[in-house]
Amino acid sequence: MSEKDVAEKTLEAHNDVFADIVNVLLFNGEQVVHEDELEDALPRSIYKAAGKTHEQERDVAKFWKMNGIRIAFCGFENQTKADADMPLRVIGYDGAAYRAQMQHTKAKKKNDTSQKAAVGEAAVTAEARCNKIRKKKRREAVIRYPVVTLVLYFGYERRWNQAKSLLERLVVPEHMKPYVSDYRINVFEIAFLTDEQVAMFQSDFRVVADYFVQMRKNREYVPTADEVEHVGEIMELMAAVTGDNRFEKQMNLPVRKGDKVRINCQVMDQAEAAGISKGMKRGMKRGMKRGMKRGLSRGRFLAMCELVDDGQISIEEGARRVNMTETEFREQLERMKEEKAQA
Repeated sequence: MSEKDVAEKTLEAHNDVFADIVNVLLFNGEQVVHEDELEDALPRSIYKAAGKTHEQERDVAKFWKMNGIRIAFCGFENQTKADADMPLRVIGYDGAAYRAQMQHTKAKKKNDTSQKAAVGEAAVTAEARCNKIRKKKRREAVIRYPVVTLVLYFGYERRWNQAKSLLERLVVPEHMKPYVSDYRINVFEIAFLTDEQVAMFQSDFRVVADYFVQMRKNREYVPTADEVEHVGEIMELMAAVTGDNRFEKQMNLPVRKGDKVRINCQVMDQAEAAGISKGMKRGMKRGMKRGMKRGLSRGRFLAMCELVDDGQISIEEGARRVNMTETEFREQLERMKEEKAQA
């Protein structure tokens, strides 16, 4: 399991995040599911194939309960690439969840039978016989709750281009089509949500959705002023999906439990952009073609120097970002300071 998969599951496992995702994607932002109505479900299920026992595991799964009664089972599957067999996988997950409902009823029935045997038939009165009939009717009318799976697709370079239903995946002879049941899956393309949909999220998942939408539109990410509650989980996820160690550094900062934290990458982004702008202007004076190349390099170096002076990053980090050794970076830094002093 990849680092990114683990990070996604850890964040989504929080009830507030889970409920938020369901409410936005299924109910258009209406607060239908509340976090205190969710209960963790076992993501693993067992099945047999070719005489062997196998195990399958969902990414995240929870029961939705009201007044102590289960009214739905919801599961998430995270995808960064479109999978042609996703309808088959979802059928397996959903079928296992429905089978678990039947097994629960059978286990309860077996337990009730054992208790009756322990009491003995001699203790069965007329009232007990009436209760037995009523219980039998209730068993015959056992209520089954629905199973809903949400496939969260995080790809931003292209849309989901694989099957979204069973019949799309199968090659079915024409004369058999009337007898083959279809099964549709719920695929939500996070990077292709509208700005209005992203704004509906009230949990930390808004940061995740905003990141993928921005990457799809601009191929770069500019953090917003939103605060995050699950600091470790969101920073771990953002570090995993972006490869940007600025998130890792903020994740390691001391934070008291319950505190909300703002993603503080803007200072670095603004400083780097300002440095590039300065370098671009200097480069323009020396000629467009050569100046652009030098300007970008000089601008990035100036940005890193500003960040080092402000204590935002170390000299080692600054040197790495401009592909220099620490010695070269220190020499250039001292030379720049001398030029500033003479000016």
